[in-house]
Amino acid sequence: MKRVTSVGQQTQAQLPLLFIPKMGSLVPNLGTHAAQRPRIRRPASVADALFSTVPQQVLGLLFGYPERSFYMGELIRRVGAGSGAVQREVARLEQSGLITMRCAGTQKHYQANRSSPIYTELCSMARKAIQRD
Repeated sequence: MKRVTSVGQQTQAQLPLLFIPKMGSLVPNLGTHAAQRPRIRRPASVADALFSTVPQQVLGLLFGYPERSFYMGELIRRVGAGSGAVQREVARLEQSGLITMRCAGTQKHYQANRSSPIYTELCSMARKAIQRD
């Protein structure tokens, strides 16, 4: 057997049968890109203070265009949120009586309920939010 000349140096004769070199490991940098980008925040509106994003967008569509009805797929596409979140919000609004649902073939169409006690206030808020954006 040959001698080791310095610490960490081994000759071919001293290596074990199964030699796996230490190559290091790759550690992913998860989440570093978002932290590096500055976040641009828009000023908070009254609607931001009162409603979270999905309810705000659903109410904005339905009460911003009260003469029009929307089917569920259209609401989901226009809001741009997950289908479950939009469906839950629409169900909550329907149960509270703020919107109405009517069937047209296999589609359910949703529209702002004109007989709701706060119909005019919600329409006014939606118009103001649309003008601001």
